[in-house]
Amino acid sequence: RLTVRLSVLAEEAINANDGIFVEKTGCTIREIRVLRLIDDYPGITFIEINKTTGLERSLTSRIIRSLLAAGLAKREGVENDARKYGLSTTALGKRKRLEARELSDKLEAVLLKPLTVGELEHLTGMLDRLAAWVRAPEYAAALDAHRAKPRRKVKVVKAK
Repeated sequence: RLTVRLSVLAEEAINANDGIFVEKTGCTIREIRVLRLIDDYPGITFIEINKTTGLERSLTSRIIRSLLAAGLAKREGVENDARKYGLSTTALGKRKRLEARELSDKLEAVLLKPLTVGELEHLTGMLDRLAAWVRAPEYAAALDAHRAKPRRKVKVVKAK
């Protein structure tokens, strides 16, 4: 199935590159992914990070704690809600993000080496279209046709 193949491919690429990221940047790929998100959206909350990344809650929490402990991110209170906090990158976090970007570009070039420029453009376009479709209300509606329908109530007749 396509979804399984995409998931396996992504996981294999992440696993193959993760050690290199740790060696060169001190961060895992998933930590860098969260750091980029925090840098792109200063004030982002745990819930927003968790929803956007699709990572497990416990993993998201560990990553955020790791970024805070390393001095790459900092917590800031959310206006009008003392229970929530937002995250932003520190100067060190911004430098680490740039360092990771350079490494990511090099490793992605290795991953994509077997594809021609035209094939890569075609693949990128197809992935963009699929991503837009999966997020569209029409996709959710199309899936509804395949959901289990409520069971009909069966009238139980008691024997006399």
